[in-house]
Amino acid sequence: MLISAWLNVSTDLIVGTDQKDETFWSRIHSYCIQVNANMKRGAVACKKRWYRINKVVAQFAGCYDQANQNIRSGSNADNIKELAYKLYSTNYDKNFTFEMHWNMLRLEQK
Repeated sequence: MLISAWLNVSTDLIVGTDQKDETFWSRIHSYCIQVNANMKRGAVACKKRWYRINKVVAQFAGCYDQANQNIRSGSNADNIKELAYKLYSTNYDKNFTFEMHWNMLRLEQK
């Protein structure tokens, strides 16, 4: 829900990128409340959660790109992803647990 809100608000052609931080996150929070009226998080909590997701997904994306550069003939997407998981756990000493988030964001330009 948060990723969908961030993508919709950040790519809004009517408002564009000319909005203040507080307004931007307020719009994301409003979008999330429209989707889930029982949401307890505020705009600041959404912002903090987004930065956590973004940081981890960007780190994994770097590992995925590195794995993709080391591709061998006969390798497929699963082999690349498996190598990216290994690189991530080696580089950051933890397992990558944001695969669903990465799949939603990996093809976006931002």
